[in-house]
Amino acid sequence: MIQIRQDVFETNSSSVHTLTICKKSEYQDWLNNKVLLIEDYPYDLPNDIKEKYLNNKSFITEEDAKKVYEYCPDYWDFNEMFVSINDYNNDYDLYNYEEEVNIENNDYIIFGKHGYMG
Repeated sequence: MIQIRQDVFETNSSSVHTLTICKKSEYQDWLNNKVLLIEDYPYDLPNDIKEKYLNNKSFITEEDAKKVYEYCPDYWDFNEMFVSINDYNNDYDLYNYEEEVNIENNDYIIFGKHGYMG
């Protein structure tokens, strides 16, 4: 398996599209519309921008997402790169997957999308 996007586990299966693992507190911030989920971004962004805002992160504030978006080519869509919980739940072709786990006394959430896109 080749990792394409950082912090996202991907398979070649049509039944599993993405899987994100994050701390429960980060997930709660997303549910409360305090942050956006980082879905995708251009790989050729300046390294300092990636390191400051994107590397090893699943979520980003809207203010920081707008700063990152300034460096993106025109054909990139902000709402496909950074997703609110409302937009995530409105994806009618896919079903939400969510599970709570405890790793080293920290509560994490594993979530993602699954379904048939054919």
